[in-house]
Amino acid sequence: MFAEISLFFFSGFPVWLRNIPGLKFRTDNQPFKDEMQNFTTLIVDMVKQERLLVFEKNVILNAGKNYNSLLSVTVGLSNYGAFYEYDPAGIAGGPIKLTGKRNTIDLSTNKWTYKIGLNGMDKQYFVENCRNGSTMQWRAEQVPMQRPFTWYKASFDAPVGDAPVVVDLAGMGKGEAFVSGQSIGRYWANYTADPKMCHPCDHRGKYSDDRCRTGCQGPSQRWYHVPRSFLKTGKPNTLQVKFQTLNAGIVCANVEEGKILSLTCQGGRSITKINFARFGDVLGECGSFKQGKYAAAGVSPVVEEACVGQLKCSIKVMESNFGAGRGGGPRRLAVEAVCG
Repeated sequence: MFAEISLFFFSGFPVWLRNIPGLKFRTDNQPFKDEMQNFTTLIVDMVKQERLLVFEKNVILNAGKNYNSLLSVTVGLSNYGAFYEYDPAGIAGGPIKLTGKRNTIDLSTNKWTYKIGLNGMDKQYFVENCRNGSTMQWRAEQVPMQRPFTWYKASFDAPVGDAPVVVDLAGMGKGEAFVSGQSIGRYWANYTADPKMCHPCDHRGKYSDDRCRTGCQGPSQRWYHVPRSFLKTGKPNTLQVKFQTLNAGIVCANVEEGKILSLTCQGGRSITKINFARFGDVLGECGSFKQGKYAAAGVSPVVEEACVGQLKCSIKVMESNFGAGRGGGPRRLAVEAVCG
């Protein structure tokens, strides 16, 4: 059975037009855009629920035995959430049919087998001299972008020194990263938190799980550690992913009012200098802290007295320790210190 959706209008705008590449709304009315999105999603969900969409594709059959392979749509989708175990995957009832001019064969009840993983993983494309290297051909021109199930390869020089190394995968989609044939982990950098879910931190009133959320509009993980034992020298750096070394001589903390800020140096070193100390609406992150519109005066001397010369220190973040300052809103204490 086929479902034909010819045209839906909502507020005078045909739904199907919104899927044409390059077409833009002639309005900045965000509520209108939101309603359009909700309406389209509702219609598609109704059609999917009634199972009215049918995928058809011409096939070429050879004499004798033929194999039909299907790629499960669960690959690349969310793999967690409530009642995930009840979500249908793979062949969820069918039907899967071969339709000819004279007859139709239902394959739904035939013997099916399944294979997990990807072909490139099985053939170890991530190894420099993989066992299938003679049949592989890496393309250096017109590297595909925004395309799933694609292997990307590049070489780079090992950063000088012995400081820890991390790779920034913020510009990537979803997949797994390898360095010198060793996996450094799976990533899903383009799956970001809803920017509307973070609000000014305020612990007053009834508790809820949406209080004081941070990191909105960003992935759950961006930086991935690369052990130096994985790195090799003598390779030109053609990688478009950013590699950085981390200076373990810098320690930072950014704590909201009412909590305790703690700093600790590693390797038996002590805190020798305070590079940054502000109490107010602090902006930025470790290594790039900036003072916001308002901040209390005289914060650095308080932090220096408590921390300089110590292996570790703790400070209660409260107005009585640093002063009220100008302005209002939630306040935080941000500190960047040097270990020597």
